[in-house]
Amino acid sequence: MDLDQPEASANPELEIVAKYQDLQIVGKPDDQIIKDAFNMCNEWAYQDQRWRPKLISIYQFSLYMVKEDEETLKTFKNYVMSFGFPESSNPGSWIDLPIFSEVFKDYCSKLGVSVEKFAQERKDAMISRIRNDNKIIKDVFNDCREWFGRDGQLIIKISDYKFCSYMENSVDNYDAIMNYLTSFDFPEEFTSTDWIDLPIFTKVFQCYCSKLGVSVEKFAQERKEATILRIQKEMEMKRIDMETRMSKERVKKAVMKLKNGE
Repeated sequence: MDLDQPEASANPELEIVAKYQDLQIVGKPDDQIIKDAFNMCNEWAYQDQRWRPKLISIYQFSLYMVKEDEETLKTFKNYVMSFGFPESSNPGSWIDLPIFSEVFKDYCSKLGVSVEKFAQERKDAMISRIRNDNKIIKDVFNDCREWFGRDGQLIIKISDYKFCSYMENSVDNYDAIMNYLTSFDFPEEFTSTDWIDLPIFTKVFQCYCSKLGVSVEKFAQERKEATILRIQKEMEMKRIDMETRMSKERVKKAVMKLKNGE
């Protein structure tokens, strides 16, 4: 279905990308470069500041440091775990700046690259990932609109009901999603029946992925697979309903024949 895109009242991609592009790396001391990298990782991983801790999960750290595929992430996670964790950092789950710095320096040494060069590579990778994430979320937004517009209705913006119904997952049900959505302080003019446009959808989707501790790509794939299952379930229900009606019609005709002595 070819859907018109809603006008974006704001672009959540531009602000954070511009901030990262302006971040200077060349010529800084290694410790400052790594501190900036830690803050960048933290800000990217927890874009909703209400959920931003002073520590970073190993999963988010791994997403920041290496390519996003399960085997690479698993290998890097095990590598990070080998460093150990102080009691204050919730062993096995979270890392602070000192551990981040230790792992970052050791990994650069392992790769045979300078801290400056690797930090620049990570910065460029983050900018690319943010842009890619926004493309993925735009695709998910269209998937949501197409699902609710499957009867031919043109959906431009979606309601909170549609959003929460689409986002239900194995962790949070409809009510939990609604509570999270309504926790955002959106302007009053957005509180109409269909008020969630692409920028708002993007912001909430990104923040929700951070809250769950999963990548945008992974959660987006889960949502699209859920839509496929919904379609299959709907088609199966229609098939069963049709068979039921046909069966009742056959019974009705058989009864009529008996009454008529046929």
